[in-house]
Amino acid sequence: MAPGWSADQLRGVLDDDILAELMQGADWPVMARQLVGLQQAGVDLGTFLPQMGRMTAAVHQAVAANIARTNAEGTDRWADLLTATMPEGLVRDAILASPAWPDIAAQMGQLDASGIDVARILLDAHAAGAGVD
Repeated sequence: MAPGWSADQLRGVLDDDILAELMQGADWPVMARQLVGLQQAGVDLGTFLPQMGRMTAAVHQAVAANIARTNAEGTDRWADLLTATMPEGLVRDAILASPAWPDIAAQMGQLDASGIDVARILLDAHAAGAGVD
């Protein structure tokens, strides 16, 4: 693939400043091929990318709100434990972004306070579901 080919394919779909920023990333060649592949498969990137941006912003806001709540309630250590016991990926991200996460973290704290080894439960659950993500 000639240098700039993917960027040329995407020019007009992405703003020049966004395209320039993306092209500076180390993962640009892979991302560009994926975007061009979507475009060639008939995906309207002019519609898809703004929607993806809105979804990403919504998830980011949800995660930030959950972090603020768990910090305020003192249950943030459970997010750290979940991060340490589950591999990075869609499942872990979905749990942490879930509106239910602060309640789950609070319940984990209650279980821990009653003597249940929450870390062991998470490790066992991860082992049982290995490869699910």
